Amino acid sequence: MAALNGPEELQSREKLDAIQALCEKELPGYARPMFLRFLPSMEVTSTFKHQKVQLRNDGIDLTKVQDPIYVLHPSTKRYERLDAASSQELFQRSKL
Repeated sequence: MAALNGPEELQSREKLDAIQALCEKELPGYARPMFLRFLPSMEVTSTFKHQKVQLRNDGIDLTKVQDPIYVLHPSTKRYERLDAASSQELFQRSKL
């Protein structure tokens, strides 16, 4: 998962496709983020280190996370908004 912060325009279809294309071009397959989480602001310590523990603990649990999460959908190869229905579909697919 990659946590991003910035304007809401980053969540437009064009920007999501651009992020996906950049990741595909610049990163090896194992390093491409499967999930994108858009944060209103990144929490940092007094020494400007990113607070990652809470993000890691939340994971993709939609009951804990209020921020928009996008998943790299295996069939479309595009980042799609993760909701309860798509989450259930992906977990069913991964158990096959």
